[in-house]
Amino acid sequence: MRWRVLVSAPYKLLVIEEFRPRLEAEGIEIVTTSVKERLSEEELLLVAPTIDGAICGDDQFTAQVLRKALNRTSFHLTNRAALLRMRPSTYLINTARGPVIDEPALVDALREQRIAGAALDVFETEPLPADSPLRRLENCLLAPHNANNSRAGRRRVHESTIANR
Repeated sequence: MRWRVLVSAPYKLLVIEEFRPRLEAEGIEIVTTSVKERLSEEELLLVAPTIDGAICGDDQFTAQVLRKALNRTSFHLTNRAALLRMRPSTYLINTARGPVIDEPALVDALREQRIAGAALDVFETEPLPADSPLRRLENCLLAPHNANNSRAGRRRVHESTIANR
């Protein structure tokens, strides 16, 4: 298997078995755990270093879990080689950690239309520099990460998302 993906969204667990053979044929190993409502930080700390991605419910992906998940094997996990393996119809979404994606390789893949697009709310350098090439790409949606905790913050998030800046 090329990829290990945690599926912990309780509403997905009942249907994931239907898709398991198809996913495995594509090189995706599905990792499931016993979930009542959400995985705790302790449970995620055990599995985070062993997975490549997650389809999750309201799990506790805390800073500690993300730090443990971002290690020498997850830094630039989505690198140039991984981007080359993706289909041209792929939309890459990163809401986890900026350094998981090799941004220069992503910029190249987007410019050359090797993938259809990307949506990011985390970046290798935060805040995203004003001169980042990501800001000039039509096929890249940028949004602030968890910046909507106040009325003013929510307004900035929505205005920024609408303007795609």
